[in-house]
Amino acid sequence: MEGNYPISREEAVQGIVSAILLSIVTCGIYSLFWRAKQFRVINAWLGREEHSFLKYFLLTIVTCGIYGIYYEYKYAVTMVETQRMHNKETNDSLPLLA
Repeated sequence: MEGNYPISREEAVQGIVSAILLSIVTCGIYSLFWRAKQFRVINAWLGREEHSFLKYFLLTIVTCGIYGIYYEYKYAVTMVETQRMHNKETNDSLPLLA
């Protein structure tokens, strides 16, 4: 691990272009792995288990995607919280944009 970071850069960083291309090539299956990785990273930064991929996935299926829309907002709220915890620049409108 580097400095005071809760998760290594190698574990946390994913190239967006490669993730999008892999998601397209796999007809969206890779995007599920990508989302699960995002949850692990944000949970590490928060220092608690705030996000559960299984809950997100199942409730999104059961609600025909409606829960997924809500969860994008919730995830963005915790991203802003994490940025504040680590004295990073924040954008308070991020949750609404998501």
